[in-house]
Amino acid sequence: MNGRPRVAVYAVRNLDHWRLEPAMFSLPALALCILLPTPVLPALSISGMAATVATSRFPLVNTNPGDLSDGRAAFHNVVNVTRDFGPDPEDIAIDGWVTRGAQPRLEEVRIWYVRHDEEGRRHPFTRKTLKNLTIGYHRVDDGWWKVGLAAGSKQYIFDVELSDNHKPVMYAEVRTKQTTVPRCQVTRARLVMRRILGIPIGLAHVKATCIDPAGQRHHGKVVVSR
Repeated sequence: MNGRPRVAVYAVRNLDHWRLEPAMFSLPALALCILLPTPVLPALSISGMAATVATSRFPLVNTNPGDLSDGRAAFHNVVNVTRDFGPDPEDIAIDGWVTRGAQPRLEEVRIWYVRHDEEGRRHPFTRKTLKNLTIGYHRVDDGWWKVGLAAGSKQYIFDVELSDNHKPVMYAEVRTKQTTVPRCQVTRARLVMRRILGIPIGLAHVKATCIDPAGQRHHGKVVVSR
């Protein structure tokens, strides 16, 4: 030590994805950091997210996927989430709409049902489902949304972002038997419920298949959001 007081702060390592990591700075260096405009995204829980997208201009009724695009935005399926409760033909679809043009935006993200026995037809959740499953949405910027799923005492928040080829993809922190991947692109997911006497009382965990930044495929569980 050179006698200068040192303090623990947080440094932004990757501004594109707001990754924060602990670092040590001397006070002069810290003063310089304070003078710089450093964006900070506060911790987000599903209770602070919107339950619906209030200004949606896309159909909120039973709709064929081919009818969900229009002249201003293209419809994309991001990930389908299977589940161990409810009717077999239905999965949970996480979908997105990307505006057309030279500067595409992720206009909306939506979580709802997809029926595989009806050629992928989408329809809203029933009231019964929403008694067991809480949904949340938070738009961060033009290319980034956070979406949340919660049941019982557990919540999971995912990042849905525009990729380099202007298609929406979903990321999560995934823990495998060997390691934890802090930012893994989710390609498949499954909700597994905790039960008492066969009755769902909350989420046990969310299984995921994902691809890390190096292109390696992983199978594990999504880390619970705090």
